[in-house]
Amino acid sequence: MQINGVNSLREAARWGNTPIIQKKAVEASKNAMTDDFVEKLQELARRDAQKGVGMSQEAINLCHAQMNKYVSPDRSAPIAQMTQELQKAEKAHKGEDPTLEFLDRMLA
Repeated sequence: MQINGVNSLREAARWGNTPIIQKKAVEASKNAMTDDFVEKLQELARRDAQKGVGMSQEAINLCHAQMNKYVSPDRSAPIAQMTQELQKAEKAHKGEDPTLEFLDRMLA
């Protein structure tokens, strides 16, 4: 049985369409696009264009380093917290979907 509203919240959280997630994502992306990073990337793009290369490994490495620095640099802590919450929800509600209980706790 599907309950109206709950599934839409679940889908919204999955795709990042909740206001808190959107706000944090916009803030993280603004912080990640520093002037220095943009200048380096533009310079690499010019060199790659002269060589006839779409995107060199150096540019890819620069982007990955920037993402590791600004986009979820500490993944292990949130994963551990979420796993713990899902296990609590599963124990509390045998036979029900623990993901829904987790989302209820996070969105409440």
